Amino acid sequence: MPKPPILYNILMRTAIIDDQETEAEQTYNLLTTYCAKHSISFECSRFTNGEDFLQFILENQTNANVLPELIFMDIEMPGLNGMDTARKIREAGNESVLIFTTRLAQYATHGYEVDAIGYLLKPLDQYSFAMRMKKAMYLLAATHENSSATFSLNYRGKTSQIKAADVYYVEVKGHYCIYYTTQGTFEVKESLITAAEKLNPLGNFFACSRFYLINLNHVTTVQGYEVYFDHATSVKVSRLKKSQLIERLGSLS
Repeated sequence: MPKPPILYNILMRTAIIDDQETEAEQTYNLLTTYCAKHSISFECSRFTNGEDFLQFILENQTNANVLPELIFMDIEMPGLNGMDTARKIREAGNESVLIFTTRLAQYATHGYEVDAIGYLLKPLDQYSFAMRMKKAMYLLAATHENSSATFSLNYRGKTSQIKAADVYYVEVKGHYCIYYTTQGTFEVKESLITAAEKLNPLGNFFACSRFYLINLNHVTTVQGYEVYFDHATSVKVSRLKKSQLIERLGSLS
C-alpha cells in the first residue's frame, strides 16, 4: 500500500495551539503515532493561547528554521480565537500548512478564508487525522522539493504553465474541459481522456465519474456520493466508482 511522501533527513516542525491540555495531548499523541508509522521525524511546540503563538510567529519571521511548517489550531480559545489568530499570521505572511481542531464544525467551514487544508472535529479520531496528515505531507514534500510538476494549457490564445498540485478537479462540459485550480478556472477544448493523460502521471488524479477528474490530494471527505474539497466545493462520484475512490483515498492515508 503506497505511503505519503517521506521528508527524508528533514525534521518536520509542528505546533499545537490549544487551551485545553487534554485535547492538545490527544493531538500530540495522534501526531506521534502517525509520524512513527510513516518514519517521519518531527518536533512540536505547544501554545495555550493565540496571543502567545502570534507573538512567536512575529518574533521569528526571519528565522525559517524555527517557524512551524504544520499547525494544529484550536478554534474556541479565550482571548484571540483560532480563526482570528490564523488571519493575523496569514496577514504577517506566514504560509504554514494549517489544520483547525474544533468541537463546532460550523466555525471551521470558514477555514478556506485563511487557506486551511481542513479541520478535525473533536474528539479526534485516527482515520480523520490520517486523512488530513496525508494532505499535509504532500504539500510539505512539494515545498521541500521546491518544485512541482507542471503542464501546459492553451487558454484564450495563450499558453499557460499550471502546477498539477494546484488543480482541484477537471470537469467536462460538451467538447470542453474546465480546470478548477488554486489560480482560477481555465476552459479548454479537449476531452476528459486527454486531461487524464496529462495529469495522471503528475499526481494522484482519479476519474470519479465520466464528468470529473479529481485531485485526491485536495479531497477532504466523502459523504454519500458527494466528494468535498479543501476549497469548500464538491462534485459527485458515480455509484460504480465510489468503492474504488474510497480504496484510493485509503491507500494515501
